[in-house]
Amino acid sequence: MQLEALQLAVNDATGTLNARGNTLVTHLQDIPVHTREVALYGVCHGAAIALAVAQVHSGHDLRPLQPSFPHGEDPHYYQDLVEDFEGAVKAVANIT
Repeated sequence: MQLEALQLAVNDATGTLNARGNTLVTHLQDIPVHTREVALYGVCHGAAIALAVAQVHSGHDLRPLQPSFPHGEDPHYYQDLVEDFEGAVKAVANIT
């Protein structure tokens, strides 16, 4: 009875997360990998939308720009901002 309940719970969890694999064990092992892929997709999608909105509102073509700090500014000036986002990045990427 408990084994059947556990199997149903695993099937529900892996089905909801669209985990891949042929067996319940591989489905469970795929959950962290698939979760990271979905999170990364969400981050990339969000960044693309933010850039598209910035381009539309500014009227400038932002596609050829390379990631960098504004000319003449010290990158250490942005350290507080980096630290603010560090917790969120760790949570999304599951970095310890």
